Amino acid sequence: MSLFKSKQFSSVIEWADPEEGVLFHRFDNIELKKGSVCILRPGQDVIIVSNGEVNGVFTKDGRYNVESDIIPFLSTAAGIKFGFDSGRRIEAVFVNTKDILQNWGTRSPINIEFPGLPGGIPVRANGNFVCHVDEEKYPVLVENIAGIQTEFTVEDLRERLLGSIEQSLMQHISQLAGTIQTLQSQVSTISAEILPEIDAETSKYGIRIRDFKVMSFSYPEGVQEKLEQAAGIGLLGNNIAAYQQVALADGLREGGGAAGMAGMFVGAQAGAQMGQNFVAGAAQNAAGATQNAVGGAGMGAAQNAAGAAQQPSGGGFCIKCGTALPAGAAFCPSCGNKVGA
Repeated sequence: MSLFKSKQFSSVIEWADPEEGVLFHRFDNIELKKGSVCILRPGQDVIIVSNGEVNGVFTKDGRYNVESDIIPFLSTAAGIKFGFDSGRRIEAVFVNTKDILQNWGTRSPINIEFPGLPGGIPVRANGNFVCHVDEEKYPVLVENIAGIQTEFTVEDLRERLLGSIEQSLMQHISQLAGTIQTLQSQVSTISAEILPEIDAETSKYGIRIRDFKVMSFSYPEGVQEKLEQAAGIGLLGNNIAAYQQVALADGLREGGGAAGMAGMFVGAQAGAQMGQNFVAGAAQNAAGATQNAVGGAGMGAAQNAAGAAQQPSGGGFCIKCGTALPAGAAFCPSCGNKVGA
């Protein structure tokens, strides 16, 4: 805050404690009084404005006496008589001359081309820029912003710039068909191409962009999750056992403690038992066929009968433990689970 407030008489004109990120602050209706002083701190300039026009600029930090330093300078620079009895009032626009860093991020996703998706995939981008008030364009600043607003922050500038940033990003992204990895590898090139475009935009109101960076591209959260799932399945290919192991691990991590673990274990055991029964039955049938082929009809028949006993004959498998069910069985002979339950 300043020790001087608008429409008050004061012997000290200064921007004593500027808030972080403020590019300029204007004090209105200042009366030039004998004995008044203007204090200019390092990193500040002050623009003296009268009737909407810039009458003088002070850039060297220090203490300026209104009577001996400011009024003679204004009278000479503006060609207008400034005096303590002239009734003229001035405005003092204190400017932050330091470079200010500001982050930015797209407000809405931008679609990039993607095989098989006519509308493409939405991506977001974020980064930062460095800005400063251009000393050579103080009249432009006063005419377009400082003459209208009492204060202007780097956040205000970001809001003005986002539309231009998003439009520039859309144009450059459309020229780089591919994935986020493609875009990420080109962030330096994209940043360098966008910088002069947004600098030209801000210079219209007296502010320049020294540096502009695109830091990263990202998919929205829902899209990213689906892509990661698809990528994981693609890596496993047709290896169902590996997929089941991954699913089991995910279930143990997310399934909720002992109950989830037990359920997953029973399911895994049932699947294993079903597989074992099927393999055993097939082996018995193969042995029977071999015996029949060499004339051992009796032994072959016995082997086939054993195989038939191992494989379901209309009874299927128990959905709880995986044991083969005899035809017409109402309950599983192994775990007692009701058939069909």
